[in-house]
Amino acid sequence: HKQMATGSSSLAKGLYDELTCPVCLDKFVDPKILPCLHSFCTECLKQIVTAAEKSGTVKCPKCCLEHPLPQEGVVGFPNNFTLVSLVGLLDNHTEDSKESCEEEGEEKSKSNVSLCTEHRVELTLYCKNCSKAICCLCLNDKDHNYHKTSPIEDARKDINDEMISLVAEVEMEAIKLQENMEQIDQACEADAAVMFTCRDNVESFFDSYSTKIHAKVDKLYRKLSQAKEHEDVLLSKLEKLSQSQSKLRKADRDSVKQSMEQINKTLATATQLIKSEDSVDVVCKSQNILKQLKEDAEMKLDC
Repeated sequence: HKQMATGSSSLAKGLYDELTCPVCLDKFVDPKILPCLHSFCTECLKQIVTAAEKSGTVKCPKCCLEHPLPQEGVVGFPNNFTLVSLVGLLDNHTEDSKESCEEEGEEKSKSNVSLCTEHRVELTLYCKNCSKAICCLCLNDKDHNYHKTSPIEDARKDINDEMISLVAEVEMEAIKLQENMEQIDQACEADAAVMFTCRDNVESFFDSYSTKIHAKVDKLYRKLSQAKEHEDVLLSKLEKLSQSQSKLRKADRDSVKQSMEQINKTLATATQLIKSEDSVDVVCKSQNILKQLKEDAEMKLDC
């Protein structure tokens, strides 16, 4: 008996999911079939036609195809008797199984379906002009009328494809920046080695020269003093040159490091969005991250 009860509950739940109108998110009432073979409640279609500024046509909330209205209006579309029969079958199911199915259906709807804040209808479309997720009723608003739209899953795929491509470009740029930073580090080490050698050579030369001068008579003392002063001037210039070169290298490294930190932050955010299961969240946040990815991908190294 428990197995039969479980089977009945699963059947009721499956029927409930299939017999839910995409517009009102409730069981179909007097369902009509559009030429594109999508079905909706008669009243839901009437609301869509009423809200639309264009007369004589109705836009399918699922696939966005426009169909001419019959002379009788929405009621002129064919009835979906199969859905009517299935709704009756679901209504004739045991009360316990029905209540369980409805509770699970409501819980699923609340947890998995993102609703339009204005119309409280599921967000199933993406407005390309406004770059935002919308519901089927938003199509008839002045803000989105005549805009280009597509199913939200198609939009998510297009955005993911573009994001993946940009991530690949930015990753290549990050590799180049890393290589450049390593080259700067190597150049800093080479500069330090050259400066040390020059300083050692200068000091060695003047130490030797000083020794020779001191071996000479007093008449050469003035020449020694002049040479010493020349030595100090050269060492001072060399020290200033070393400090200036060191500051330039440090500034270059800090700039590259800052660019890498920005790129790593952008890559982390883009990767998180690519892996996200929430299409609406991806669509809503995609513009800023796509803009940043494009800026990072076009970044030119200036050092």
